[in-house]
Amino acid sequence: MKAWPTSAKNNSQRIAHLEAVLARRVATAEALLREGLRLRGRCAAAAAMVAQLEALVELRSLLQKPSVSDSAAPCGAAAAAPAALPSAAGADSSCGGAAGRGGGCGSERGSSDCGCTGPACNITPPLGWSPGVAAAAAAAMGADGECSNWLHGQLRDLALQCGCLLMRTCSGGPSAAAAARHLESLCSNMLASLAAATAATRDWRQLCALSLSPLDAAVAERLACSSGGDFADSVVRQLHPEQHASVEALCRLVRERDGRATAAIQQLLLEATGAENAADLAAALDGIERLQSARVHTITAATLALYGSLLTVEQAAVAAAAAWPWAPSLCALAEMLLGPDHGPSQPPAAGGGTAADGRGSARGGASADSSPL
Repeated sequence: MKAWPTSAKNNSQRIAHLEAVLARRVATAEALLREGLRLRGRCAAAAAMVAQLEALVELRSLLQKPSVSDSAAPCGAAAAAPAALPSAAGADSSCGGAAGRGGGCGSERGSSDCGCTGPACNITPPLGWSPGVAAAAAAAMGADGECSNWLHGQLRDLALQCGCLLMRTCSGGPSAAAAARHLESLCSNMLASLAAATAATRDWRQLCALSLSPLDAAVAERLACSSGGDFADSVVRQLHPEQHASVEALCRLVRERDGRATAAIQQLLLEATGAENAADLAAALDGIERLQSARVHTITAATLALYGSLLTVEQAAVAAAAAWPWAPSLCALAEMLLGPDHGPSQPPAAGGGTAADGRGSARGGASADSSPL
């Protein structure tokens, strides 16, 4: 070890040297903390997505039972599962409620450590909805078009009630606790309705249409603009660091999966254009149909993960109110956190999207952001 002289000048040099070493160590520690936060965010996002996909699989199995599927048959409960849904069993069928929501890897809100003890977090994130309630909701739907109208009405009712209930919840008055319970019930039922419509509707285009039509056409016409930016800003401002990391990771995960799906669809479109016989054309079109359905289910699972697992009930309600008169858009949130999405292989087009990849403006596109939440 180097011996340091004892003179005042050399002591000041030693102090400067130690301060430089300390600064480097602090920078390294801060970088490790940021990387740990990013990895915990990825862990939370992946765990939430897996839990929601497993719950959707459980819901589909419930809809295929005779006691449920008979009443929900007009809405296509027995339709084949899309390519994106993995085979899973043992999904958590509990609603989950507000407990544990809004934290990293399913931890309590505000926690700086998710408690992971290994490469993968072993904490099951809450669903925020119940597959059993969703199966019952599917029985209330009619044909595919009626499913869309029914879900559109559910979204509108939720958005209209959120503002008043949030004011009562935050007031601390005699009705605050009851308002909080009612708000949690509304949000849970809305997520269950979205899951039911996704699992029970044959035509994925009906779900895509929900993000393109306003919840109140008259209000949307007076505002003459999308509320996607207001919605995204209201969500991001509420996030604590753990939530910010997990929500950003969720948006990145969905964007990467959607980019791969878009590239595959573009390749199938080329194959369909150059098809030499009817069989090749049918195979390409069938592949496109399955990929588009898979995209819808991916977006739905991400939406359920965001509002059911990663955000608190109050944060989800604020998002619904801020997006009025449109439905909240996962695409708008991703644009604020990650920047514009230019697609897998082509530059951005004027207006925010192209007809080829289905990307739309801040309030969502028909296939890139098919979720109504």
